Amino acid sequence: MKKHLFLIAAAIMAVSCGSSTNNNEQNDSTTDNQMLEETPKPKALDNKPLKVKHFYDSLGFTVKETPMFSVISVDFPVEGSQKLIDVIASWELYDSTYDKNASVETLLRKYNQSNIDDFKSTLQEFEDNNAEVMPYELSHQKTIEKVYENEKIVTFISEISDYQGGTHGMYVFEGKTFSKSDGKIWAYDMFKENSWQNILPYVVKGLREYFNVQTNEQLTEMCNSSSFTYDKGTDVFTINPPEGNPYFSNDSIMFLYSCYEIAPYVCGTPYTSVAVKDIQQYISPSFAELLK
Repeated sequence: MKKHLFLIAAAIMAVSCGSSTNNNEQNDSTTDNQMLEETPKPKALDNKPLKVKHFYDSLGFTVKETPMFSVISVDFPVEGSQKLIDVIASWELYDSTYDKNASVETLLRKYNQSNIDDFKSTLQEFEDNNAEVMPYELSHQKTIEKVYENEKIVTFISEISDYQGGTHGMYVFEGKTFSKSDGKIWAYDMFKENSWQNILPYVVKGLREYFNVQTNEQLTEMCNSSSFTYDKGTDVFTINPPEGNPYFSNDSIMFLYSCYEIAPYVCGTPYTSVAVKDIQQYISPSFAELLK
């Protein structure tokens, strides 16, 4: 799922507030004279370009008149630093002990089969509890796409849709930025310590745009009362950083709140993108080095 489609889908949700296996390849994507006595910078461990291929697998059954299916569509790492490949593959598959010798097709089928097995257990629990209403379906859909890469970092975004009974399904959007040298996943250590209050005005501005409101007071009407504080006298709106990791893409850092985290379900997953140039002074030196 392309990034612009993801952002459009999320925006639409805000307004409403409102078996086969195949694969195809995806395209990857004046210095000053140094003094002789200067200590040379340490070399990166391994910054090989990361090559990915797109893989897809789906698996479905109908058990006791309840359809159940699992779909996974991912940009899977196939060439580059082995450490980086291991970290990304483990994240994509939810399996830190995945079989590195198995084919990607086999790994994706194992992923889907595990979900189907869970659905069968869920269906049995409904029956054991003599539920009056059985789920009309049990489903899991995951899409992962590589959206950014430079010489030192690479970023993937993930979209997951789950339905296991109830009035509606659950949606999870997240991004992960990895160091190519060692597979490190960056979180709020992208920033200097105690910098959230300085970044907050940019995040609040983005949330006003997401909810299509003009003022902070109007923003309070869109968010869950337990998720923020607001001082009407100073017009200061304060909210905690998202529980999920921020991620970097195209000269900006994305902050993404999950369903229910700060707003009702119909509001989707509120997000904001903050340009690095606007918060450059709050970026940690170690992360800033990776953006050069």
